[in-house]
Amino acid sequence: MPQHITALSGSCVLIPCKFKIPEDESLSKPANGVWIKHAAQFATEGTVVFNSSNTKNKLGGEILGDLIQKNCTSVLDNIPQSFTDKYFFRIETGRFRVTFPNSPVNINVKDSPQKPKMTGITEVLENTPVNLTCTAAAPCHTHPPVLTWTPQLGDHLDQLCENADETKSVSSVLTFSASHLHHGKTITCTAVYPLQEKTSSKSVEETRTLSVLFSPKNTTASVGPSDSVKKGDSVTLYCSSEASPPVKSFTWFRDPEKPSVVKVIGGALGAIGMLLLTILLLFLWRLCCSRYFNACM
Repeated sequence: MPQHITALSGSCVLIPCKFKIPEDESLSKPANGVWIKHAAQFATEGTVVFNSSNTKNKLGGEILGDLIQKNCTSVLDNIPQSFTDKYFFRIETGRFRVTFPNSPVNINVKDSPQKPKMTGITEVLENTPVNLTCTAAAPCHTHPPVLTWTPQLGDHLDQLCENADETKSVSSVLTFSASHLHHGKTITCTAVYPLQEKTSSKSVEETRTLSVLFSPKNTTASVGPSDSVKKGDSVTLYCSSEASPPVKSFTWFRDPEKPSVVKVIGGALGAIGMLLLTILLLFLWRLCCSRYFNACM
């Protein structure tokens, strides 16, 4: 039997329970189970809150275990917050009637449910599978919490589990493939606890922020000013990119297969100029020689 159980007010609480008796004693039917609040001496200090032989009790409930097999697992219904206390079990069968004072269970009844626990790696590489597990206590096995994921990134598998101390919990495993679009998103697991009273419920949630590592995407380059500029004017080049972790530096380069138009035009004009200069020099040389020979004659 667990030493501590946290229950939710307005809901039931499952109490896993087993007991031992002396070897020279035996159990026979009919057998009754009794739960005593606060103290084992119910005649003086303790208060009987449930007796399976009675039709009316301070708390409704049921003995789920087989008392003859020394299994006293029980459920107490619609437990109020004011019933936070120690509880002792008593067995009554034939001439064997005994309370177990050394093994009480402490039931802490809260007005709000416990937060679910979310486990799993939340920093992942892009395109790798992600498994996140959300686990919520289920103190009332007949009204377990319903778990939902926000946003719904993929499929999830839910199941009711038994813990090492035989209490119950609900587990939900969310599976999806990490995308750069998931980076920085807040993932929420919400546990909704239905109550035994009418159709009311209580909810609580847990959140995690997903970090997806991915290479640069959506890289863009622009120039300012965007209008035409004249030779000698200064321009500013802008570059932006999305990446995780963020881009630390950018490298600018000119495509060697696409030389600038200015350089091509300049080279063409230089070649034509050299040709014209050569023709002009030849023309002047001939002119000078012609005048020289004419003067000598």
